[in-house]
Parts: sequence; structure tokens; C-alpha cells
Amino acid sequence: MEAQRNLQDYTEQRGSPRNLRQQLKDLKSVVGKQAKEIGSLQLVTGNQAKEIGSLKSKVRKLSAEKRKPEGAVYTRWGRSGCPKETELVYKGFTGGSWYTHPGGSVNYVCLPYDPTWGKYNDIQNNDNQNLHGVEYAGNSIDISGTPFDSRIRGHGVPCAVCRSTKRITVLRIPGRNKCYKGWHLEYAGYLMADKYSHTSGTEYACVDERPEITKSGPVSKGGRYFYPVEGYCGHALRCPPYVHGREITCCVCTK
Repeated sequence: MEAQRNLQDYTEQRGSPRNLRQQLKDLKSVVGKQAKEIGSLQLVTGNQAKEIGSLKSKVRKLSAEKRKPEGAVYTRWGRSGCPKETELVYKGFTGGSWYTHPGGSVNYVCLPYDPTWGKYNDIQNNDNQNLHGVEYAGNSIDISGTPFDSRIRGHGVPCAVCRSTKRITVLRIPGRNKCYKGWHLEYAGYLMADKYSHTSGTEYACVDERPEITKSGPVSKGGRYFYPVEGYCGHALRCPPYVHGREITCCVCTK
């Protein structure tokens, strides 16, 4: 009797074999659903990991762009294009004041081919500063393939404004056509300015050693000029290293 009661109690506690099979089936169903949910969560987690990786890449890119130097800007006289590792801001032709005007502006300017206008009066006023084109000059020297080449004499001078994409500092060096160590050569050329006896003074410009000419426009019409600059010994200039009568080189360097 005691054994039967114990068996009955066990059966009531554990259930019948049929009930156990149903419970096992239900348990498998729950486990299957949970497995699907786990798989779904793993998929979501994987997608989120990809999104996080993409966001990290974008942050790194933005940080690199933020650290990217703004770039050195300079004018390349005598050429209409820019060297490697630079971008062309604009190209144009060289302008300046009339060569005999004592009150003329001393600097050369790179004039774009596509000017825009503000308010204006097209009547010529003799009190105003005048702007003219610039030509290659130098009748006393003729060296082929240089700014002193007689074949380009009297032609207009192109120019280009360039921006370095890798360097932030620009330096023009007179007297050298090679940069010092640690500097990058943008272009080499010759130091030029207007004629010393002209009444309107000018600044020195570094004109590219391989000059171009403007493709259109007047020839030998006057305005402002680019003459070679040469050493003049006998006064304060140190000779040597400079040589009397020798054309002065120049270079534009960035870092």
C-alpha cells in the first residue's frame, strides 16, 4: 500500500508519459523560437557593427580633412598652367600700370579672362590709375627658350594662380633656380621687372624659365614690360658670388 501511494504521488508530480511528451514538445517549440530570436539579434548586431565601422571610417576621414592644410597660393608668371600637386585657381594675363607714369602702381597683377563688374562709368578719366597689358622685352639679349627669346618679344605674358594641395608655405627665392633642402620646387625662372630708366617703378617678378605667350591680343603695343634683371657690381652688390651683367635666376618653393 505504501509503495502504491508513492508511485501515485510520483505520477501526479511528474505527470503521465503523454503529458511529458507534450511538455517536451512545448519546450522544443520555445527553444526553437528563442533560437530564431537569437539569430535575428545576431543579424541586427552584425548590421550595427557594420554601421559602427562605417561611422568610424567617416569620422577618420573628416578628421583627416580637418587636419589637411589649406594650401599655399602663388602666381606663376609666364605660364597659363600649374605644376603637379597643385590646382589651378584661375588663369589669365599679366597687367600693370603704364611704364612712363610716375604715379603708376608698382605691382604686376594676374588678370582673369572672365572679369565681372560692379557699378561703372565708361568715360576715360585722366585722374584715375590706368591698367595695361604686360609684354616681354629686352632688346639687348636673345637666349632661345627663355623669357629673353627674341621670338616672344612684344607678346603678352600669361599667368596662372596656383594652390598647392600638399604644402602650406610659399617662398620666392631670388638668385637661385633650386630650392633649399626641405623645400619643394614649384617652378624655376628668371627675375624680371620693367626697364630701369622707365619713370614708373615696378616690383620684381619670377617669370617661368619656359615661358608661354598669350594666344591673342596686340603685339608690341606698349604698356608695362618684363625686362631681365642682371647683376651690377661695383656698388653694394657682393661680387662674387654675383657676376656683373649676368641674368638673375629665381625659384618659387613650398613647404
